[in-house]
Amino acid sequence: MKVWEWLKKNWKWIVFPVGILLAVLGWFFWWRGRQKVEIPPSTTDDAADNAVDATAKASDVKTQALEELEKDHGEKLSTMTDEQRDEFEKVKKKPIDEVVEWIDNL
Repeated sequence: MKVWEWLKKNWKWIVFPVGILLAVLGWFFWWRGRQKVEIPPSTTDDAADNAVDATAKASDVKTQALEELEKDHGEKLSTMTDEQRDEFEKVKKKPIDEVVEWIDNL
């Protein structure tokens, strides 16, 4: 009962500091939300696009070189055994110089 009487008499001194605290927190979060965040210019997208283009071009060049090798060395490749064909498929994934060397060693 004494607590209730005290609360009725002094409620303003409890609500007032809480209200001020909430107002300060609200202003702080409002002010922080209005801060502009600088986003650096996106140079990595251009670099990634260039890298993808270069990779695709290199893949096309390698595919053309393999086709020319197969055409030039058609006789050797047609006399390969099944084991050599399997090995040739694995060697195709390596650099073109290693493929040429492998075909020369047939």
